[in-house]
Amino acid sequence: MKMLLLSKLLLLLGFSLIKWTDAQRSDITPRSLTEKNRCKTFTSCSECLQQAGCAWCSKKDFSNNGKHLNRCNPIDWYNSNNDHLLEDSCSNFVIHSTINTTIEIIKDDELGNQGNGNQLRPQKILVQTGPNKPVNFQIKFRRVAGYPVDLYYIMDLSTSMKPSKEKLVNLAASLAEAMRKITTDFRMGFGSFIDKPISPFSNEMQTSKPYLFRHHMKLSSDATTFALQVNNAPTFDNLDSPEGGLEALMQAVVCTNEIGWRSNSHRLIIFSTDAPYHLAGDGKLAGITLPNDESCHVFQDGDGRFHYDHFRWLDYPSMAQISRQIANNSMNVIFAVPGSVGLTYRDLSSRLFGASVGELTNDSSNIVALVQDQYNKISSSVKMSHRASEYVSVSYSSSCSSSGHSTNTNRCDGIKTGSTVTFNVTVSVNKCPMGNNFEEVIEFFPAGVNEVVTVGLDVICKCGCDETNQTTTRNECSGAGQYMCGYCVCNPGFSGSSCECESGPARKPNPLAKGCKPPHQGNSSALPNCSGRGSCICDAACDCRSPPGRKVWGDYCECDDFACPISPINQLVCSGPNQGTCPCNGGGVCKCLPGWQGNSCQSKCPESRETCYESGEISTGAMCSDRGTCNCGKCLCNKTEDGDPYTGHFCEIPPCNELKDCVQCKAFNTGPLSKDGCQNCGFDVTLVELEEIKEKKEGDQICSFQQYQDGLYCNFFFVHNRLKMESNIPVGEKGECSEPPNVIAIVSGVAGAILAIGLLFLLLWKICTTFHDRLEYAKFLRDRDLAKWPRGENPIYKRPTTVFLNPAYSTAINASLPPIKVVLTQRTLDDRQTIQFVEFETSIPNLQDFTVCYWLKSVNTTTRQSTFSYAALDDPVAISTWIEPTIFGIEIRMAISGKEVYSVPYNVAYHHWYHLCHSWEGASGRWLLYADGDLIGQGIDSSNRPLSIRGNGTVVFGQQQNNFDFGPDRPGGFQSSSGVEGEMTLMFFDSRPLRHQIGNIGASGNVKGEILGTRVTSDISTISWGEKDDTHACFNQPLGDVIAWGVTQMKLVGGAFITNAKPSCGDF
Repeated sequence: MKMLLLSKLLLLLGFSLIKWTDAQRSDITPRSLTEKNRCKTFTSCSECLQQAGCAWCSKKDFSNNGKHLNRCNPIDWYNSNNDHLLEDSCSNFVIHSTINTTIEIIKDDELGNQGNGNQLRPQKILVQTGPNKPVNFQIKFRRVAGYPVDLYYIMDLSTSMKPSKEKLVNLAASLAEAMRKITTDFRMGFGSFIDKPISPFSNEMQTSKPYLFRHHMKLSSDATTFALQVNNAPTFDNLDSPEGGLEALMQAVVCTNEIGWRSNSHRLIIFSTDAPYHLAGDGKLAGITLPNDESCHVFQDGDGRFHYDHFRWLDYPSMAQISRQIANNSMNVIFAVPGSVGLTYRDLSSRLFGASVGELTNDSSNIVALVQDQYNKISSSVKMSHRASEYVSVSYSSSCSSSGHSTNTNRCDGIKTGSTVTFNVTVSVNKCPMGNNFEEVIEFFPAGVNEVVTVGLDVICKCGCDETNQTTTRNECSGAGQYMCGYCVCNPGFSGSSCECESGPARKPNPLAKGCKPPHQGNSSALPNCSGRGSCICDAACDCRSPPGRKVWGDYCECDDFACPISPINQLVCSGPNQGTCPCNGGGVCKCLPGWQGNSCQSKCPESRETCYESGEISTGAMCSDRGTCNCGKCLCNKTEDGDPYTGHFCEIPPCNELKDCVQCKAFNTGPLSKDGCQNCGFDVTLVELEEIKEKKEGDQICSFQQYQDGLYCNFFFVHNRLKMESNIPVGEKGECSEPPNVIAIVSGVAGAILAIGLLFLLLWKICTTFHDRLEYAKFLRDRDLAKWPRGENPIYKRPTTVFLNPAYSTAINASLPPIKVVLTQRTLDDRQTIQFVEFETSIPNLQDFTVCYWLKSVNTTTRQSTFSYAALDDPVAISTWIEPTIFGIEIRMAISGKEVYSVPYNVAYHHWYHLCHSWEGASGRWLLYADGDLIGQGIDSSNRPLSIRGNGTVVFGQQQNNFDFGPDRPGGFQSSSGVEGEMTLMFFDSRPLRHQIGNIGASGNVKGEILGTRVTSDISTISWGEKDDTHACFNQPLGDVIAWGVTQMKLVGGAFITNAKPSCGDF
């Protein structure tokens, strides 16, 4: 039994699914069109036709169950579509696709073998095709033996090319003989160039006026005349290095009649020069701004010579202009240049069509071999090119490689005379100009060969149905548009699928029109008109499309009867309009007309109404208790004003709202009926506990009413059965009362919350301001600590005190006094940077030789430390010694007259004493450098000998001078960043050099010197001094004859001060 019920259920479900599928057919797009359709974006037949693989359906009203379909679709879809959902398929007679390609060879003469025979085949082709349809054909090339050759030699005749010109005169006959071995039909001509004969390019003051281009000899077979013309051509001087060769080359290429180029010859130009070239834009140097016009401007003067006469008006040509004219005139250009400019012309040849480079010797003696070799390279190679518009793309392939396999190339090398090369050419039209049909001529030609293959291209881009038929337009488009390929293109001011709607600013809107979209959708283009199930007529109303057997309706086609059941009797929705209707948004439930019943209104109602009377007799009682109507023998109960329906078979049971007054009166003797003693209340009530008020049986409903009790509003509840009117209704004895609001608590809570929020805001404000103030104060302290207050002083201000050293305070005069040293910090007491040094106040003689020695202890070896500086008038850096930190270590350096003499690496550690001696001999340029008694460097600086150093200057110890007679109070005299930071002592300055054998070092001119590691004993004249560990010898050195420490008067400047030194040599 269960299996039988399950089978019936599955059968019913399948039947319903089939019916629902039939109902949805109008909204289904053919399956193959729901996939990605790359053609659907094209809205006109011409656009569709231009896309490979797309076809256009020009059938009127091309749709599926009333829904319009895309007219542009893949061709395969039209050919293979057998989808049963597509009822209105497009007939093959109205499908437009790209036409079949046809290739017709108009001229196809045989290839030649000798002389001036054809080298290309075929000669003329006619192709008819459409866009994006590749067309394939072949072009054959054969290098014919003995083909005519025209060779034009154009030469640079600036003075530097004179040896090359003389050599060409001697080799003219050999050149002609070598070329005639290749072909018997050979002619040669000659031209020359220099540069524009105007400043700044040429010397206009020469006796013979220079020129840019001169055509000396027309193409001829007479080699003797060629040699004579070359020999008679004079040379000229030129001002700038580049020449005007490219402008001369342009004239040699485009002047066909003047040069004598033949139409059926191999055209060859030899371009010989030893200088670079001018390019477009260089003419602006002479005020020439007009671009080169790529035309011939060679004229013949009274002497019969041909000159280029537009050099004053036209600029030099560009590389693109030269390359274009070489290709247009089927030329080959060989640049014969020396190695010095070979790289320049190789770069140029790579940018020019049909150009190559050969390297000349200095006197051009290899010109014959160069021309012969370059011609053989050109003739053994073929490169196919073409001239076509931007709408056409061309590709090549050939099997001419050594492997024999076809490769994508337009060039074949290593071909022999008489052999045939085949190029497979593919031509494709990428797009149509303005979408219209067009014709084009494509020319194919090998580089340097004056023959072409002409291909006439007839491209069909428009559909035939685009042509307007006046009769069809008038009938299909209401006379207000053009009927093209299945649809109307409306005239301005009209719209609609048939141009039936008048539009534009003159149109007055219909105030009764509802439009084609619901008001809540607005004019959004993302949502379809008429719910996607109809056509919008004139932007005012919807014309809904209904599928067979179903109905779509509504102002916006929003309603349908797809969900309502179909009668099994007459196969109509809700049994048809005479028995029932399917309400819009009715949930799929049929609304039967009077006299009909059933889920699809398929059954008739009984004629008697007795079943609508509670008594069973029409004569007794009221039909449906006067609270409803009788339909098909059943009461259809009305609703109260509050919307609550009456219930019961005879509508005898009222809703809660009509019972609550009686319940209130019966239970509590209150309410509007209590004054009349609860009359007309035909039931009793029973007071029960509130917990007993609950639904106990089917139809029970909990109802409530409200009344005022004990100063409170309370809700009381009772139970009412909607299916059967009870004689005794249970009522809750007590109600649910709401407590009165606590006004004090509410006011206190609100006030407290306001106060708390206010205090919280004040606290946050205080925290923020405190934090901000602390940041500002910290910034103020940081800025105050970092501030460096500049202190300006009056330039005429004279310091009140100057420290002088008493000459009597000297170990040389009074050995009982302790030795002294000077301390330099280059800082003030408040740690600001300043300039400190020791100045010796004595007269300095003119010097040719000198020796300067001193002890130094530096506390900062990270910056430059200037130890000794002598400045004279007109020679502010006459003598300078310093220590320089570099990335490779510390170096000791000396400069004379501002020129560095040596730079010797030496490890100078800070906080250590070092004894340094610098010696210079002006006559020989010999220098010596000692450190702690060791000779660490020596050399000869030949650039500074002989040299005399001017006297009467200023000697400074511990600082670098930049100017003579400048003090620390006069800016510009010293470098504040190059002073010694440390201690110095025992400095002497002598006018004699140290003596030491250098050997042969000076022969190499090594101005940096040679680093030595030997320990030597040096002398000044004949006086010796001992080792540094001898304390007595250290403090009793022979004193300098120019400056002696402790004897010569000193001035301490900028805060430098003197302190006692320890009487220990090397540890002061």
